[in-house]
Amino acid sequence: MACCRAEEFGGWCKREEPVHTDENGKKYCLFHAPADQKGLSLDEFNERVFQTINSVWSSKTVGCNLGGTIFPDDIDFSRFNQQYPFPPIDLTSAEFTRNVVFDNAVFSADADFRKAVFARNVSFNKTNFKKSVAFVGSQFNDGASFNETYFSWPAHFDGTHFRQSADFTGAVFESPAYFSETDFKGSADFKGGAFREDVDFSAAVIAGMADFRNRAFVQKANFSETRFAGNCHFSGVTIGDKADFSRAGFKETADFKGSIFSRDASFTEANFHQNADFSGARFTGATYFEKARIVGYAGFQQTLFQQTRSDQRANFGEVKFEGGVDFSDAKFREFTIFYNADFEKRSIFNRATFSEKTTFQKATFNSSVAFYSCNFEGDTDFLQSTFSQGADARFDGAVFSKKADFTEAVFESIVTFYPYLSVFSQDDGGKESPRVVEFCDEANFTRATFKEATTFRQTLFKKSASFKEAVFEKRLRFEGIDLSWVSLIDTELDNIQFIDTSWPKKDGKKYKRYQLIDERLGKASPSSIEAYYRKLKKRAVEEHNQREVSEWHYCEKEMALTKALVQWGRFTGYWLSPTLISIREKGLRRSLNFFRYWLCSKIRSDRERGWSQSPRLFLRWLSSKMENTPNTGGFEGLVLPLYWLSSGYGERPLRAAGFLLCLLAVVTVLMGWSGLKPSDPSTGIQTIKHLCGLSPEQIVLLVENTIQNVLFIRNPRMVPLVPAPWEFVQSIFTRILIPIQFALFALALRNKFRR
Repeated sequence: MACCRAEEFGGWCKREEPVHTDENGKKYCLFHAPADQKGLSLDEFNERVFQTINSVWSSKTVGCNLGGTIFPDDIDFSRFNQQYPFPPIDLTSAEFTRNVVFDNAVFSADADFRKAVFARNVSFNKTNFKKSVAFVGSQFNDGASFNETYFSWPAHFDGTHFRQSADFTGAVFESPAYFSETDFKGSADFKGGAFREDVDFSAAVIAGMADFRNRAFVQKANFSETRFAGNCHFSGVTIGDKADFSRAGFKETADFKGSIFSRDASFTEANFHQNADFSGARFTGATYFEKARIVGYAGFQQTLFQQTRSDQRANFGEVKFEGGVDFSDAKFREFTIFYNADFEKRSIFNRATFSEKTTFQKATFNSSVAFYSCNFEGDTDFLQSTFSQGADARFDGAVFSKKADFTEAVFESIVTFYPYLSVFSQDDGGKESPRVVEFCDEANFTRATFKEATTFRQTLFKKSASFKEAVFEKRLRFEGIDLSWVSLIDTELDNIQFIDTSWPKKDGKKYKRYQLIDERLGKASPSSIEAYYRKLKKRAVEEHNQREVSEWHYCEKEMALTKALVQWGRFTGYWLSPTLISIREKGLRRSLNFFRYWLCSKIRSDRERGWSQSPRLFLRWLSSKMENTPNTGGFEGLVLPLYWLSSGYGERPLRAAGFLLCLLAVVTVLMGWSGLKPSDPSTGIQTIKHLCGLSPEQIVLLVENTIQNVLFIRNPRMVPLVPAPWEFVQSIFTRILIPIQFALFALALRNKFRR
């Protein structure tokens, strides 16, 4: 009767005589009998196995089937080397109860070890698998060594169980390798060697140390959902195609120092329970860390994110850095995303370079963050980001080459934009100076909230910097800054300090008044700018800075004048707009012809309907126009131009003096042109009838007459030759205009020299 397990394994042993019958009456052949029931010595059994394998070559059968064989003792298959290789062999469900050696063996055809059980150490060192090999579902209960093993065809280790250490040091896989759902209870050592085709470790579990140092992954590497329970080493690894570590779990330290990811790399939703070291690594494809969680310290020092296409990203969106992170000297070539990222401990970005757009939108920093000497070469976005209490934000020496957007950002701790003393740059004179913060394009702090002290020291704003509606609960200091491009409109100035700052002058000329960016670019209404200047004036008054009070008062009045002129322009345009539109569309001549035709038709129509209707129709038209009439410039529109012309709003004494002299000259000339006569004919003073041919004595009399009238002398020596209307004209000038102008001159002189 044949072996009871013959049918289970394809009937290969049905010709073998049974050597053992169990208590249930089942018969077992030599190969399937229990280890202690073989009926042969151990050496004889091994020799019988070797004969069975060799018989394949002599009988020219398809292959050697030893499925389900139980090997009772140590066995060494090293004799099947390059000269005498293994034929196609099937060791499915084989049981190796003792140590097994396959060192230097050569498998010339397919080798099937599925569900095999290796109870003790097994060694495949320098073994050469020239065809495919399968260890699917196998169990290695003790150490398994595949040092420098060579796999020419696909190698299947899916679902394999390594109860102790597994050593694949220097092993080379020329074809795809499959380790999905493999269970490594001990360490897994894959140092050196190479995977030249795709390798799959998805859902594998490595309980001990996983060592892949200096291994080459030429094609794809799939570690998705892999669980690394021990220390994990991928330092010096090169992955030539996509690397997938999505949803992988790292219980201990993960070391990717100096690794090279040549294509896309995904760590999406990966969990690092201890430190993760990517320092010196290089990512040349799209990089995804979105929703990853790093509990320990994350090191990305000198890491290169060198994406090769503009559509590739370095994506750290919604990542949680719970143990601190260091991106010092890292370089990001393409779009970099830290959207909604959470930085729990200290974060360092010192000297990092972001070549394209970078977004920290809605990111949360719960501890201090340093951007010392960072280079933001693309648009930078901190929109709605939060720097929590204790999260000091240091941007010392950072350079923002393009737009920097801090709209609605919340800073609950100290913020600094200082020069960075550890990095020096050369100025125009060749001298070294600390690297200062630079905003080379627009800087937007609109509606940002600063709850602690904030300082901009020697910061360069080269384009517009808007702090519109920003909130400063503590001190904001601008120190040593040119404010030519800074806008604080609609911002409360109570907590803002200006130390050694320079305000922009109109047209960039020193002798002209201040003119802030909002007025220069016309981005705000005159009313808003006027209120802005009024706040600055109020602040100067509180600081007893009389010089600044004068400057801001002048600017405030300039905007009030502008506002009045704009209102007058709207009022005038409202009434003249139909005429102006007609002239623009039809030309002046055609418009006049049209008006003449319209007027004649109206007269003819009124004559037919009766003239009594005309006033009623006119009043109706006038009423409709008055309902929507814009506001005029009012009294300010009439007075402010004169106020500006006469004394520069009481702030320009030279202008006031010049205008005073002009008034004196005008009244003197007018009186000389109208003629003067002596008030007392008995004095013998000669009458002045006109300006032509005046003698020096008469010129002195003209000037004396003006001075006497200005000084309110009751009986001047000269009176107008023609009393009406020249006495009235002279009184207007000397009794009203000149005294008023003198008062304005005195006011301007006082404002100029008060300190």
